[in-house]
Amino acid sequence: MASHFDESLVLLKDALCWTFDDVLSFPLNIRSNTSRKVLSEETKERIKSWNQLDWQLYVHFNNSFWNRVEKFGRERMEKEVKELRKRREQLSEKCLDAQVEPNKLKDKEMVPYQPYLIRILGYNLKPGLSINDQILCHRLVLPEIPYTQLLWDKQIGNKTKT
Repeated sequence: MASHFDESLVLLKDALCWTFDDVLSFPLNIRSNTSRKVLSEETKERIKSWNQLDWQLYVHFNNSFWNRVEKFGRERMEKEVKELRKRREQLSEKCLDAQVEPNKLKDKEMVPYQPYLIRILGYNLKPGLSINDQILCHRLVLPEIPYTQLLWDKQIGNKTKT
């Protein structure tokens, strides 16, 4: 669930017998503060009403999610989420120079898709990373369109720089 993303990653890690490194990620598609709007409670309720079926699906899967968390163990979940966040912070310190507006990205390949008038932030990587760290860090912050192209190129056998 997007609203409990780290907890969802922990459940995924457990279900697939993966490690923390297998599910480690940086947040992508974050709006800049200039693109954010606070909705009134009235507007939120109207949206729920207009999207009643979506809201019912959300409620169902939210309940299902928390049932899985209960089976997993809340204390264990807290411990593993804390570990995941600690590892993300360590990798962030190693990889990331800054999260910036799209016009301030040093590598234009790293510009996320900018829908309508919404500004989506991107990441500048720290200079001087080793080749292995540069590859890892680059893949963790690569926006979805170039990342999809990277996967497509690998699938059909083209060589790419990452």
